[in-house]
Amino acid sequence: MKILFLIEELNGGGKERRLTELLKGLSQDVGSLEVYLILSRDSIDYPEILDLPITIHFLESGTNFSLVKKYYLLFNQLKPDVIHSWSYKTSFYASILKPFFSYRLISGFVGDTFGLKKAEAFVAKYVIYKKSDAIISNSQSGLNAYKCPTLKSHVICNGFDTDRISSKDNKCLESIGVTTPLTVLMLANVTPFKDYQLFIDVAKHVISIRDDVTFISIGKILPEFQNIADPYIDNRHPKIKFLGFRDDTADLIKDGDLGLLCTYTEGVSNAVIELMANQIPVITNDQLGASRELIDNNVDGVICSNADIFRKTLYLLNDVNTRKKMGKSARFKILNSFSLDRMVDRYKDMYLNEYKKIEGK
Repeated sequence: MKILFLIEELNGGGKERRLTELLKGLSQDVGSLEVYLILSRDSIDYPEILDLPITIHFLESGTNFSLVKKYYLLFNQLKPDVIHSWSYKTSFYASILKPFFSYRLISGFVGDTFGLKKAEAFVAKYVIYKKSDAIISNSQSGLNAYKCPTLKSHVICNGFDTDRISSKDNKCLESIGVTTPLTVLMLANVTPFKDYQLFIDVAKHVISIRDDVTFISIGKILPEFQNIADPYIDNRHPKIKFLGFRDDTADLIKDGDLGLLCTYTEGVSNAVIELMANQIPVITNDQLGASRELIDNNVDGVICSNADIFRKTLYLLNDVNTRKKMGKSARFKILNSFSLDRMVDRYKDMYLNEYKKIEGK
């Protein structure tokens, strides 16, 4: 069975991490699968992908028309059985080309709960959803927000690779200038989709009350948000630190105490899963997004309003017993309900089911 994965690039985002983990899992079954990854930008923040037994094609970027032509030529050359698209644009391209081929199309661009603008929603309804054989999201909230057709929609939760839980004993946080006994972590790119101003406000409020806490942001800083991050990069602030994208995140967060996710709306966050797997409970203001499909409020984390996020943060910093109890519950949930093997198996079952529907297979 030939499977083509379509995405623009593999930068340091959540869906890119999810795709990377899926490809790593599928690579264990090279005997029955031929896996191809097609990128339209030469940008890879997960270099481990280059060591996998998969074939990667880089398409030169261009106009929509030129990209459609390039995809057509590549599809004609590879003759895929299943195409799994991971972005709105690649889902659109694969949809309009589907009448020329016999592949089954799985659209997997729904990874948040923002929904679509009016024009995009029209194209999704009458082109992408119509031509797709299945639509996948990592949350029911995402499917609802994007108004995906019920009969074609499926939820496959994120899978966490337990190998990412660091076994290092050295104090990695000390190596980046953190000297306080407590740390609060936000693992998220600095983008318009995250409320980093709220993160900074909470940090300033907490450190004005107690001097034993450092707030750390780990995630790529988009150029247009550099002004927000500038006062806190390169150890310019003793208690608030923006580290940017790091390939040693697993080692750094190992000694963390509490997670924050300040956002506007959220899908099922890989970052929250990683913190929970490391016994770090997370506080988030994502009341309407998919965090409620991941966090049991006041059991293994906290979901609260913007007005309450400072009070909840201070409460869990003060109450070590509750914080550790939540952390243990969080780790138990991730290891039992969000395993990588479970995610990979569900995707493989879907690919096989779609493959069987191809006439003559």
